[in-house]
Amino acid sequence: MELKSKLFITTVALTLIGGSTFANDKVYQLIQKVNPSADPILSTMIHKAAIKNHVDPLLLASLVRNESSFNNNAVSSAGAVGYGQLMPETASELGVNPNDPASNLDGSARYLYQMLQANNGNVRLALASYNAGLGNVQAYNGIPPFEETTNYVSSVSNDYATLVNQSPLLPSIPKKPALSSPKKNVVVYYPNANTEPEKNKKTNSNIFFYKK
Repeated sequence: MELKSKLFITTVALTLIGGSTFANDKVYQLIQKVNPSADPILSTMIHKAAIKNHVDPLLLASLVRNESSFNNNAVSSAGAVGYGQLMPETASELGVNPNDPASNLDGSARYLYQMLQANNGNVRLALASYNAGLGNVQAYNGIPPFEETTNYVSSVSNDYATLVNQSPLLPSIPKKPALSSPKKNVVVYYPNANTEPEKNKKTNSNIFFYKK
């Protein structure tokens, strides 16, 4: 599924009850579909870790689904651990315990945020970096031609697009972002292209814009 060239906005701040409820509900539904035996509070844990690290909960949930099928006991052949399949050395650099569910999610969300920042908000490149390493994305100047990585990026992107497009909170496309207060900034994600000048990009956990 190709992400469309449209601008959507969804509010996901913990203080906005409607957005928080929607995100938790959609994440919970996704978890139950994939792993009914998963911890029932996992959706809340994902939401909390995402907001803390300035990442859309729906994006983090889509990533965790593809990484571990919401199973914190998952261990890959390469040694990646837990919900977000963190490598031990990555977990150590992030200062988290990959075997602890909440800590693993916190580290996964933080690492995903770092990859988004390193790729100027480009979601697909951030996912490729999460899977194959930032160095490979930079070396190939795009998504590396590894079958595992291309399949991973496609799968996570499809899950994410499905969740976002189901949101009842998405209004009509605004002419320009409504930033009434200098204290309320935005984080802008560009899944398909680096079209936004770096100087125009703002960051905060309150509102997420998606150009798809």
